[in-house]
Amino acid sequence: MRHTDSGIAIYFKAPILSKAEWEDRTNELVPFSVPGMWTNALVLVDKEWYGEVSIMMDAMLSKIYNYINENGFRRITFCGHGVGGAYAAIAGLSFAIMSLVGFLPPEIKKVKSEIKISIYTYGQPRTGNIMFARMMNDFVKVTRITRKNDYVPHFPPIEHERSIMQHHEREVMIGPIDCDCTEDEETVLINGEAIWDCGRSQESFNIERMNNFLQEKLWIPGDNLAGENKECNSGQSIAGENNIQEHYGPYFGITMGDCGVLYQ
Repeated sequence: MRHTDSGIAIYFKAPILSKAEWEDRTNELVPFSVPGMWTNALVLVDKEWYGEVSIMMDAMLSKIYNYINENGFRRITFCGHGVGGAYAAIAGLSFAIMSLVGFLPPEIKKVKSEIKISIYTYGQPRTGNIMFARMMNDFVKVTRITRKNDYVPHFPPIEHERSIMQHHEREVMIGPIDCDCTEDEETVLINGEAIWDCGRSQESFNIERMNNFLQEKLWIPGDNLAGENKECNSGQSIAGENNIQEHYGPYFGITMGDCGVLYQ
């Protein structure tokens, strides 16, 4: 966790799995909940990753509260690479819900309406089911950055024995300049590579769904499934051997190392 003059950045890192390890992995899902306050049995997340984040939450929240109280920070950014991106998504959504329903210390409640939460992930795997993806789309500002030939975002598979796994939006994909693109894709060039904005920009949350959640603790999911854009990473073939370097980056000129260490 680091802070600047304007806010707090929380970076999650985790070991990088090979394609074979992903294919052999058991993907068990559990209901997503915010400890002590809210559970929805239809919203499912990866059991292992949810457990890891739950272990970190108390210490992480304590530091966040201290930073807010001591420095007046209002902007909190959760980010992570690979499985660390899954951690960031779970932690960021948990904190967003805590902020919305007022499950914060009294001194933080005074400024909760001013707290701005955003999430940036790099090469994130699918983290939960369709309902989790929809909740991410409705409640947090998130950008999921991928590389065109990275295999990690293809795992866990969409088909699951308990549910359907689903990416949340908004995806921004990086790839070689010469790769195919459709006419309606917005493409820019950065550091000699093409950048595609593959999903809708989350300009505002759905006010009706937000009010229902705040007043009745009842969440009515939206129907947005833009996270699985077949023109972007989800539509690429990962048959055969894929270059692990695609998962490392570069992402806008920065290459990730083992466990998410950054190199530039």
